[in-house]
Amino acid sequence: MTRKNSRHHYPVPDTVLQLSLPDGAGRSGYATSYPHLLQSLVGRPIDAAGYVAATHMVYGWMPTVLELRTRSAVPFAEEATILESARNGADLSEDQLHQLKASINNSIVGVSKLLHFLCPDRYAIWDSKVYSYMRAVAYPGWNGRVDHEDVNKTGRYTIYMDELRCLVADHAFQPAHQRVSHAMGYPVTALRAAEVLMYANAP
Repeated sequence: MTRKNSRHHYPVPDTVLQLSLPDGAGRSGYATSYPHLLQSLVGRPIDAAGYVAATHMVYGWMPTVLELRTRSAVPFAEEATILESARNGADLSEDQLHQLKASINNSIVGVSKLLHFLCPDRYAIWDSKVYSYMRAVAYPGWNGRVDHEDVNKTGRYTIYMDELRCLVADHAFQPAHQRVSHAMGYPVTALRAAEVLMYANAP
């Protein structure tokens, strides 16, 4: 279910299947705001204005100030087109992810959150807490120091997504998925369930 371990690879571990959320997880500000943020983007066209609005909304969940950049002749038009294609079912290439990353604070974390809120059943959030969980399981002697340059690698996100999709497609993941939806008090996608379990159980 996971790729073979290597010195620079922290696979999505099967231990996720046994994880649960702590008591009260569904009452946090993040948990209660989550379905409203999802709903606010349903049916909204992702043109340049929609791109700017959606990225600023997502950065309400992040501790850093957003600075948007664009290489488009029409500001944010190319980025909006990439997002709209993702929402319509396209698998984004690493080059497309790089372009979004360059636009959004040079942050693959920010890109992952934006993609998740637009396509919650196809993209998962990636951040330093998820990274920490995966690395701690892969290397039990790890000192807990997060390498933010490592977290910010687009290639690491694409590997994570490949593995996470395999994990949640397995029938064995269904009980964990159900536990998360129950704890949150509303249904979540399988990808969201797996991500939030790792986030909540990170060292």
